[in-house]
Amino acid sequence: MVSSSLIAQTVFQFKLIDSVTQEVLEYAHIYNIKNEQGTLSNNSGDFEISADLNDSLRITYIGYNKIVIRVGNIKSIIELSPSTNTLSEVIITADSQDLFGIIRKSKELLQANDNLTNAKAYFFVNTSENNKPIEFTQMFYNAQISNGAIEEL
Repeated sequence: MVSSSLIAQTVFQFKLIDSVTQEVLEYAHIYNIKNEQGTLSNNSGDFEISADLNDSLRITYIGYNKIVIRVGNIKSIIELSPSTNTLSEVIITADSQDLFGIIRKSKELLQANDNLTNAKAYFFVNTSENNKPIEFTQMFYNAQISNGAIEEL
């Protein structure tokens, strides 16, 4: 565990791995319950987070059991165990047609504008539990357009 001072808190560095295979867990969600700050593990399973020794971290990763662990009890490597819960089918629908309407309208505008050659798109998904943020995903896209159709994204 490596640390450095940061306004009365410490920056801790940890690695997340699968408890069975010992493989790193990329892009897991780590949330400090006390200071309501979060981060993601990188493609090597490593992450840094500001915390006090008594703070608790909630760590979630799709397909694994969620854990809540006190920072002072963590070694440099955190193991998550695979979840045995399986779903036969998941159907996700929007609460309203707003998102679909935006996508449809964007497509219509692209097709109507023959002079457009480049476009940028930004999407985000914000997930919360009990009005506290858990996950925030952002996506940025650049597109090459020809004759109203996206040729390269």
